[in-house]
Amino acid sequence: MKLKTSQDPQKLLLFAITLVIYLVFALFKIGDFRLTGDEPHYLLVTHSLLFDGDIELTNNYANEDYKLFGRELPMEPHGIDNKAGKTYTYHMIGLSVLILPAYALGNRLLVVLFMGFLTALFSIESYSLCHDITKNKWASTVAWLSTSFTSPILFYSLQIYPEIPGGLLIVHSLRKILNLKNLETGSQNSLALGLYLSFLPWLHLRFIVSVGILLALFLIRTRMILRRTFLVLIPLLISGLAMAAYNYHIRGNPLPMGSGRLFQNLSYQGFSGLFLDQEAGLLVFSPIYILIFFGFVVLFFNWRKTFYPLFAVFITYFAISASNFGYGAWWGGYSPAPRFLVSMVPLLAVAIAASYYVARGNRLRYPFYVLSLLSLSLAYFLSARPEEYLYVSDDGVNNFLRDHSSLIDLTKLFPAYFNPAQPNTFLTLAWIFALLVLTLLLLYLLRGNIYTRLRGAESSSPQNN
Repeated sequence: MKLKTSQDPQKLLLFAITLVIYLVFALFKIGDFRLTGDEPHYLLVTHSLLFDGDIELTNNYANEDYKLFGRELPMEPHGIDNKAGKTYTYHMIGLSVLILPAYALGNRLLVVLFMGFLTALFSIESYSLCHDITKNKWASTVAWLSTSFTSPILFYSLQIYPEIPGGLLIVHSLRKILNLKNLETGSQNSLALGLYLSFLPWLHLRFIVSVGILLALFLIRTRMILRRTFLVLIPLLISGLAMAAYNYHIRGNPLPMGSGRLFQNLSYQGFSGLFLDQEAGLLVFSPIYILIFFGFVVLFFNWRKTFYPLFAVFITYFAISASNFGYGAWWGGYSPAPRFLVSMVPLLAVAIAASYYVARGNRLRYPFYVLSLLSLSLAYFLSARPEEYLYVSDDGVNNFLRDHSSLIDLTKLFPAYFNPAQPNTFLTLAWIFALLVLTLLLLYLLRGNIYTRLRGAESSSPQNN
């Protein structure tokens, strides 16, 4: 992924800053983030590939190979026992393959540093998407700063999960599609897009929906020109056949596990919980994202042709995440919150950048800065006790809010969907109403800026270049 615009010097500087911060953060904090959730299971597949030359895990669980990379507690297999009595992981193996070279060279530590490198790329792609659309360095830089070094991205820079590489491929593919001229400069760009899309489902089946939306956007944008369509579809076809063969080998069925219940178990708790739940909600851990609702409205009115593809990618991914691919565990299991929104942060960053852009020159920009500083400060305090403050333990209590309640009990202000004793319906409706009022108020107060600063913004959007 090369930087090919006039913004290269600034992008390279931001990338260097981001990479150094992530690597230093990982080196200092890796001891505070023990291997939990799905992480050791991804590493165990990598270990089996490296030392056994296969993905069959019966012997690896029996031999407790997970202790070799720092997991001391016994692990229940995350696997499928086929008819031959062999155990295979039920996780997709794309991440395990991706981290294989790093694991071979330096066990878990180098894998974590490699994830930091991928997260730095992810962060710069987020900045690039913001700049592609707003054409404004300051708004894009503030959005980059506000999302790259706050929850959840800062903490997933040293986690071994597929959300960062998956999100990197999604945002890079989306940028290619929005900047259609890049696909017209050579067949290698269309082929690269096909390769990016074909690898996404191997990271997590949740990304299949994103692949479908991105492919549809590509076909619409290129008007199904045969050569470019062929170059994108061939890798997807090969990947699909390989996945069918893989699934048939490990479980006797060519269809992916869970494919029959993509959007089952949808509930208001999943949709609102990813934003509002006190243990798993994005707004609780990083208040800067309060601006995304206002920002999306600004995008709709002023960058409408760009808004539609952005929102299509986001809302479909959000819907499938709200049910965890039909399993109902919308909070993402035992991992830092909110895991399932990590891949969509660049799209949310665009809404934040749009918010900052229209607030330039207005005193309302200062409350926006306060939200950014509050989110950065929260990340600092949360990192002090990450497993206690960041991980979703589904007991219905946000430990950080509990420990910092003095005059009032802060845990009573947010829904707690794991605690039926909490007045969750009332709190959910109250927060939705408050966010709606805030969005309408910002639209009213900044109405002059919206229509004067962004008049003609549609003509400068990447789709019209």
